[in-house]
Amino acid sequence: MTLFSISDISKTHEETLLFSNISFGMEDGERVGLIGRNGAGKSTLLRIIAGVESHDTGTVARNSSIHYMFLDQAPLLTYSGTALHAVVEGKPRLNALLQRHAELCHADDRSPQLDEELHEISYQID
Repeated sequence: MTLFSISDISKTHEETLLFSNISFGMEDGERVGLIGRNGAGKSTLLRIIAGVESHDTGTVARNSSIHYMFLDQAPLLTYSGTALHAVVEGKPRLNALLQRHAELCHADDRSPQLDEELHEISYQID
């Protein structure tokens, strides 16, 4: 399955050409590393692939069944919770499972029904 493909894209930032005529794509299961000097446009290229930033020329095709995200190198963090809470905040179903798991682990009543629910929730979390 094709994850995305870019064809002949170019990008200029403040009158500086970052890159031009770049073409490549990724298939499911492939791994890619971007290597280059600071300011070469690696992060800009990733933002373009994620749809966060526009390109000047060329074509970007994204698989519509995939959710693309870009995590900034130096994000503005205003969150005061733990790293785990920040991650699961974006996954409401997982967050609910983790909360219920904690409730069941600390429950005083250890009925067979609660043990069964705890087992099922642990399986879902895994």
